[in-house]
Amino acid sequence: AMTGRSYLGTLATAVATTGVPGLKAIISEAAISSWYDYYRENGLVRAAGGFQGEDADTLADETFSRTKRPADFARIKPVYDKYVHQLAKAMDRGTGNYNAFWDRRNYRKDIKGIKAAVMMVHGLNDTNVKPSNVKALYDALQDLPVESKLILHQGQHIYINAFQSLDFSEMANLWLANKLWDVANQADQVLPKVLVQDNAQPETWNAYDHWTAGQALTLHLDEHSLIDSDVHVAKEVIFNDHHDDDTYQVWCKDPAKWQAALFADPGYFSHRFTSQPVKQDLLLRGTPRVSLSVASSSDHGLLSAELIDLGHDRRLTTSPVIINRGGIRLGYHWASDDLREFRLQKKATDYKVIARGHINLQNRHDPATVDPLNPHELVNVAFDLQPLFHRLTAGHRLGLIIYATDYAFTLQGNEDINYQVSLENAILTVPGVNYLN
Repeated sequence: AMTGRSYLGTLATAVATTGVPGLKAIISEAAISSWYDYYRENGLVRAAGGFQGEDADTLADETFSRTKRPADFARIKPVYDKYVHQLAKAMDRGTGNYNAFWDRRNYRKDIKGIKAAVMMVHGLNDTNVKPSNVKALYDALQDLPVESKLILHQGQHIYINAFQSLDFSEMANLWLANKLWDVANQADQVLPKVLVQDNAQPETWNAYDHWTAGQALTLHLDEHSLIDSDVHVAKEVIFNDHHDDDTYQVWCKDPAKWQAALFADPGYFSHRFTSQPVKQDLLLRGTPRVSLSVASSSDHGLLSAELIDLGHDRRLTTSPVIINRGGIRLGYHWASDDLREFRLQKKATDYKVIARGHINLQNRHDPATVDPLNPHELVNVAFDLQPLFHRLTAGHRLGLIIYATDYAFTLQGNEDINYQVSLENAILTVPGVNYLN
């Protein structure tokens, strides 16, 4: 078996796609299924959360283990430097296009080769390895004759082995005993196909048969509203992506301040659409998609979107809170771990971002293809946001913010570009919605 989080989970996924004999099971936690989806998005250079400026070449530097032996590294450094130089050129940070470099690092092409059982663990709020990586792997596995399990938690890029509400280590032991030692413990029947941590009720996990299920929800964009009835408004909204230098510098250094300004923006550099308060809890499942027409005042441009849960409420903490430091006895060499759990925040907040998406307007048809963009010409654009599994509680509203530069994730150009968004036939779709009592 193979397991691990992030880079190690990615390694497990990559090895599984080779169909190598002897590999019976993997547990991939917060794992990458396509490196393009880690460092790029729809023709854009896109940073992993908190790592603006990092790319495949810097990751190579960080993970090259022979640097730990200075004499050895000095001996092979000329060869290594040549390789990294070629790598930096091949990854093409200048355009963000999908190319042969990224295609060779796309494990999804070989998912059909997986013969091992796969358990996937991912955070719905992971901005490092985005949920699109696990969603693509999960979807493809449903068509294969292999057993798969999916666990979605409310955390970011974390392990979940020390939660109070879920004994993940025991679940993994049950599953691996079945896969590696053929113990008849009915692990596949005992463990749910999809297990999801609830975002509204602490210490609550719910079992499902699928990630995406329910009826599709289509919301039309109407001036400032999200409307569930068909509208054809011949209106447009305009915003500009440029800011004064002082503001620009502050936001580059602290994207959290940009995010707060984006939410409060009255329409200068973004535009917000808001639904009516929902009358009962809605469970939003799957990959949301935005479709609209947009024009740039330049021959290039980008478009971004945030899907927001709007409502003054106490939400789960961003990270698990330590309940009992050293409270979990691991048994080996007297080792211990801290017992943790997500708690409700002490203070209510007005909103939570639940999905994001970005696209290069020149790559509106394909991440590998650059199409001309004529200034002021409306072009049709459709792009996915990150997959979600989110409970929108009664009284809350759904919000959609359309903007250009994302200071947390996209390149920070600060160009004086006007964006014109046509609202005719502009829609937001959520593929799966369940109405809860």
